[in-house]
Amino acid sequence: MQREDGVPVAEQVARAAKAGARMVAVYNDKPGVNDDPGGYGAQLKVPTVRLSHEEGRAVLRGKATVTAKGITESPYQYDLLLPEKGQISRNLNHVARTRDLARIDNAYHGDGAMTAARYGKRPWEDFALAYSRPVTGTPRTRVEYVSADPETQWSAMAITPEQPYNNAFPGPDTPHFVLGETKSSPYKAGQRIAHSWGKAPLTGGISAQSPIVRAGDQIRLRVGMTDAARNFSDAYSSSFPNGFATDFRVYRDDELIAQTAYKASGVLATTPEDAGYRVEYDFANNAPGARLSTRTKTSWTFRSAHTTDVTPLPLLQVGYDAALDLRNRTGSKTLRLTVRHQDGSSAPLRRLALQTSFDDGRTWTDVPLKNGVARLHGKGTVSLRVTAEDDRGNAIAQETVRAYELR
Repeated sequence: MQREDGVPVAEQVARAAKAGARMVAVYNDKPGVNDDPGGYGAQLKVPTVRLSHEEGRAVLRGKATVTAKGITESPYQYDLLLPEKGQISRNLNHVARTRDLARIDNAYHGDGAMTAARYGKRPWEDFALAYSRPVTGTPRTRVEYVSADPETQWSAMAITPEQPYNNAFPGPDTPHFVLGETKSSPYKAGQRIAHSWGKAPLTGGISAQSPIVRAGDQIRLRVGMTDAARNFSDAYSSSFPNGFATDFRVYRDDELIAQTAYKASGVLATTPEDAGYRVEYDFANNAPGARLSTRTKTSWTFRSAHTTDVTPLPLLQVGYDAALDLRNRTGSKTLRLTVRHQDGSSAPLRRLALQTSFDDGRTWTDVPLKNGVARLHGKGTVSLRVTAEDDRGNAIAQETVRAYELR
């Protein structure tokens, strides 16, 4: 089709699609190139390419062909960062051989599509930018190859459910989990690792990149949601109905000293004396179609006093391993629990207890644990209630309604 002044490209494409076109090539009506869409805010009905006037005329005369092809759900992805050191090479042709790359076997869990991105950062860079792209066909696995270089730090994120691909075409009000890896790291040639995104349950947790620390008489706080692979997402009350609803509270010696329904991140000024602290985070996912981890409550208890250095505080975190499939279901009755401090160190435990519910938390049953391993009895969507305390009195109580599906 030829571009027309005053007629948006989206309108031309819609007409062609209505007439049965499966693809549209729009060429400029004057010599040269014009890629002005003629308007914004309308989504194209079929794949569309823009051509120069000369290219369009050549196609019409049968002197040229436009070919479009692609793989909707490729089993592979390559994230390559190819630095030039000292000077720019005369030969800028590169061959990426898998033996020279690192391989990451990613498992994308859940019920709907996701959006993902990987960030590569060189030593002199303070931050990295990347385009996020839909991971079509989820839940699924994908082999992802990454440049291996000791001076390149990589990190990744996954957003669920999938974000609108263009802000000009906003979708319905939908709350999103923006899950990020626990740290940035370089990779070695031939290295092979596995990673999961969105693996159940999603529970209240702490970011490994922003741990809760104390410096002098200030405590830096940040809590949100973590999945079973320890990816972290800020999660707070949505500005629209049927989204997330959260309540974050901090107590000092049972006195409420901070509370917010919004982003649970900030610096708290406190007193120098030794005191008992309790950090509570309640989360509810009220989005239509939310199936798992619809409600969770977490309470961390610890003691703290004035510090001379930046000091991580001894908050506990619970790890869950339930051998789930990509839809967060399992036929295994075995559940393994691990408890660690937020700095990753193991926690010598004084107490670890588990209760389960198969009626969305209305009734609870005690489940025996042996070395952190439980054998569950029941079928359906299981809710979990875990309490743990280490030998120094630091404790966590965590309840997750509809944690995962037991078949």
